[in-house]
Amino acid sequence: FQSQPEVEWPAELVSSIEDPVRPGEFVIDLSTPGNRGLAAGTVELMVERCAAEGFDAVEFDNLDTFVRFDNLGFGRAEAIEYATTIVGLAHVRGLAAAQKNTVELLDVDLGFDFAVVEQCGEYDECGLFSAVYGDLVYDIEYTDAGLSAACAALDDAPTVTLRVDDRYER
Repeated sequence: FQSQPEVEWPAELVSSIEDPVRPGEFVIDLSTPGNRGLAAGTVELMVERCAAEGFDAVEFDNLDTFVRFDNLGFGRAEAIEYATTIVGLAHVRGLAAAQKNTVELLDVDLGFDFAVVEQCGEYDECGLFSAVYGDLVYDIEYTDAGLSAACAALDDAPTVTLRVDDRYER
């Protein structure tokens, strides 16, 4: 849903809307069926590479772009359509697909197999994800308070990780 510096996107898809939290990342324009198809083709190449390299799963990030920016030209319906398409790209290649964050899409079955979330303890969202994905919620926390909350909410699941700087602790 947003460009990444290491991925070359078709220029006509990269909007001028830059993520202020992630400098160098720009919103992918998903406003038309043609744009969503072209974007899916770009993601398909990445998914194919993951499958060829023996990965078991892929994670799609920035699913919540439609709620974080104004005047995108697309919204929830287009995000749902696109997400469903790229999940299908993973599945036809035998890869599981993870939903990354985005509580705004938990009420829709997009075909994701599990969730990778950040700070569900910090934001009191772990229960929302576990209601949909059960034990298949992998959470990364950045504070001790968030870690405690996530461990309590996810029953001390071994899928909760504390990230401190560039170190990870379980």
